[in-house]
Amino acid sequence: MVPTADSDLNAIAPVMIKPFIIVVALLAVVVAGGVAFLATWDIPPPAARVEKVIANDRFAK
Repeated sequence: MVPTADSDLNAIAPVMIKPFIIVVALLAVVVAGGVAFLATWDIPPPAARVEKVIANDRFAK
């Protein structure tokens, strides 16, 4: 029997599915963790007050 490209692909595919699923699952966990972190992070407001004078000619009339 002569191996063909299809038979080689069928022999490799089951071996490659498990690492692919692991990588996709890890990526999903990292993304979900990042979303949860940003959703629960209590960002402190800026402590210094910022005042800047803007010239009147910069505004449209």
